[in-house]
Amino acid sequence: MQKILCFFIMICFATTSAQSYDHLLQTKPRDIRFAEFLAELDLNSPQFKTELKTGTTSIGLKILKDNKNKAYWYPKGNLSMEVEGQVVTYNLGRFLEMNELVSPSEYFSISGQHLDNFVALIDGTLKDNTLSNFQQSLSAVLTEAKIRQNNKTALPGVIHLKIDHFEILDLVFWEKNQFNLNHPIAQMIRAENPHPSFTRILDLPGYYPEEGEVNTATEFELANELSQIMVLDMLSGQRDRFSGGNLEARFDNSKDNKKIGKLHFISRDNSASSYFYTDINELDFLKYLPIVTRFNRDQIKRIELLVRLINTDSAAVQKALKMTSDTYYLQRRAEAVLKHVQEQINIHGEDQVYFK
Repeated sequence: MQKILCFFIMICFATTSAQSYDHLLQTKPRDIRFAEFLAELDLNSPQFKTELKTGTTSIGLKILKDNKNKAYWYPKGNLSMEVEGQVVTYNLGRFLEMNELVSPSEYFSISGQHLDNFVALIDGTLKDNTLSNFQQSLSAVLTEAKIRQNNKTALPGVIHLKIDHFEILDLVFWEKNQFNLNHPIAQMIRAENPHPSFTRILDLPGYYPEEGEVNTATEFELANELSQIMVLDMLSGQRDRFSGGNLEARFDNSKDNKKIGKLHFISRDNSASSYFYTDINELDFLKYLPIVTRFNRDQIKRIELLVRLINTDSAAVQKALKMTSDTYYLQRRAEAVLKHVQEQINIHGEDQVYFK
């Protein structure tokens, strides 16, 4: 039975490898649930439906199961969106053993009648004589979709899990796409400052309990998560974390008591990541150097392992991370991150550079 969304399998590596590094990717319950959702997804079944999903710069589909929004699908053509960036960053987060902080994502494509339905849904929405980001995305997506229609090929895209979240506006100057270095939690991920507390509770601006939920996340926990996401951004060539709507957090209820839980940072929108350009001497990478100078030791060890694996068998790394690009920029960024960490150790000492 044909599905509206099917795996977009891309095998375009220049070399092949007998090795597999798939076992090095961390798997948590949410990853399993996402895989199960993908396996059962079939919109020829009345259990599944789609609705148009629009944003300030993008257009795609909501994926509903039993009338509950479960995931989003975005096609190639959306402004500042790299399909590979979203998928590889999720798998890189799994490799770095921080996948609880990254939104599960996978390649998906639509074709045939389902592509026709999507084109019909968005055709006619385009307005003339406008340069808005959304209209530019809509125009590009529509053009790409019609080309695929004519060629009778699939429209590639990415599907990622819906995760409840809120934006932490005080941490960014979104008009300038800049991080607020003076924010208290921003100070906690810098090695020249005191370590965050293991016991002091930290609430994040923008979080408003709907039913009196109590946050128990500490300064240490949230600062550690923010540092890991900033490092992931450096590795992934992230260009758009601070423009508004992209630096986010979520609240997870306790299993035992729904009124108690923890705030967590979440790296949800990684579509502005790129693995085929953005070098270490460019602003999109360099701007992170003053932001994060305190690190999770285990994450840095995993980056050291990543570099060794790339040097041993880059094709196996490509396969495990589901990269369609080669590993050139990823390796350069990983080596630059390790150099940055060592420079901070030389200045501040290990005790200040690594979270305790």
